[in-house]
Amino acid sequence: MRVETAYGGTKELVSTGQVFVHFRNMSNELSTPKMVVCPLDKAKIVATNFAVGFSDKNVSYFVGTDADETNPQMFLSGDRNLAYQGQPIKPGLFVLTTNTTSLGWAKGLHHPCGNVGFADGSVQFLDLKRLAAGVQGQGMPTNLLAVP
Repeated sequence: MRVETAYGGTKELVSTGQVFVHFRNMSNELSTPKMVVCPLDKAKIVATNFAVGFSDKNVSYFVGTDADETNPQMFLSGDRNLAYQGQPIKPGLFVLTTNTTSLGWAKGLHHPCGNVGFADGSVQFLDLKRLAAGVQGQGMPTNLLAVP
């Protein structure tokens, strides 16, 4: 999802911490906003389209804004119910470092597991042990996550 501004991307909007802008930018590929809401996520609302009223309240997944295909194991996207030191990560930006040993899954959705999409295009269902290994194996010291 590493898209440069010159090509109509969303990198200039990363600092806002908003997630929906990244998915809206991919709307031609996604076809329906239904795809960005997990069926188990009762706190999110399925939008009717990407244009009018689409916001973070219509998105269940975080975005790894630093993910790059040259580091195929970087987190590109995943379930928003991440937790740090036992507390749910609040909406906005979260700096994920390879030494973030206290990352876990908050209750709800798939607890104590979650889905993570990687920069190589694969998606894995990770328990706590595999999540920790994934954090350490990203290939870059940090990955900025935008959490809805």
